[in-house]
Amino acid sequence: MRVRALERPWEVVLAGALAVFVAQGTGRFVLTPLLPSMQAELGLDDVAAGLLGSINFAGYLLGAVAVSFVAGLPPGPLVRWGLLLVTGSAVATAAVANWPVWLAARLLAGVGGAFLFLGAVAAAANRLFALGRPVAMGGVLAGVGVGIASGGAVALVTRPDWRVAWLAMAAIGVLGWPLLARLAGPAPSGARPQARLVRSPALVRLACAYGFSGLAFGAGATFFVRVFAGRDPELATLAWIGAGLVAGPSAPLWAALGRRIGGPSALALAILVLAAGTAFAGIPAAASAIVVSGLLIGATFMGITTLALDQARTASIEAPAAAVAFVTVSFGTGQVLGPLLAGLLLERFGPLEAMLVPAVLALLGASVLLADMRLRP
Repeated sequence: MRVRALERPWEVVLAGALAVFVAQGTGRFVLTPLLPSMQAELGLDDVAAGLLGSINFAGYLLGAVAVSFVAGLPPGPLVRWGLLLVTGSAVATAAVANWPVWLAARLLAGVGGAFLFLGAVAAAANRLFALGRPVAMGGVLAGVGVGIASGGAVALVTRPDWRVAWLAMAAIGVLGWPLLARLAGPAPSGARPQARLVRSPALVRLACAYGFSGLAFGAGATFFVRVFAGRDPELATLAWIGAGLVAGPSAPLWAALGRRIGGPSALALAILVLAAGTAFAGIPAAASAIVVSGLLIGATFMGITTLALDQARTASIEAPAAAVAFVTVSFGTGQVLGPLLAGLLLERFGPLEAMLVPAVLALLGASVLLADMRLRP
């Protein structure tokens, strides 16, 4: 039976946002609000918890590397295999309370999340371009924030039964398959083959800054609820939901700022705010610190992604997909190292050092953009 293609821009945006929701919400970030309950179940220390976050990001990195090296890979299979890996891994995590199984499940979820995210973004971009509505991609990327907020809400409602939360998030992907199957259909006619990627100095600097921001975000995204849980677990989860809610609308705002002051300048500013939010998470303070930290992180990470991916496409007009994959690999590498570093620092020193060190490294990474700040996109 032939699957009917998506013919209206709003259908493409809905399907793309749903795919991104599952890739990032279920594949990656629902772990954050569920981590304290999962740690309590098996008695995991923070180093072991950090490994869960890092191996998930490592899987995402592996998936991005695979996509970047396999030339001409169509988006359809990426969407289908990505959805299978993400939902299957979520079910496995809920079914077996065993740390090695969780490690394997989070690794496969990371790979699947990369496949699903990159495949969905490519498929949606192709279709929206063919429909004359490329600007609507902002609606697709908003699915990341919705996924984070929904994962937090599900965790809050089902607390302390983290198994139900995993199964509920997996069910969303399964129920959404009829729509995602249409997104995974044949590419529209007129799609051009990709040229070989040339890694210009500007693209390398962009990858460096984006990678170090990934390190800070990986640390904060893994341990945000864990760090604040001792003060107020419910407020910590609510703050994480807030981070997701502000993430979606923040992307077009950062994109607009990039058009006004230049992409590199806007990206450096966004990384500065992300670093402040990450560092703030480690400061013992009033309950308001939880909310402020969540809002700063949520208001920047999708803006950073939007700005970085747009600049990657601009830096390599002839091979935009490969350029996006290249900087995504750098971001993924940072995300792998972030939870490992934060977990070790949290175990040895405490929350302040665990969040402050990744924040400082993000600022150092952003400093390489100084050479490009006079440029406009």
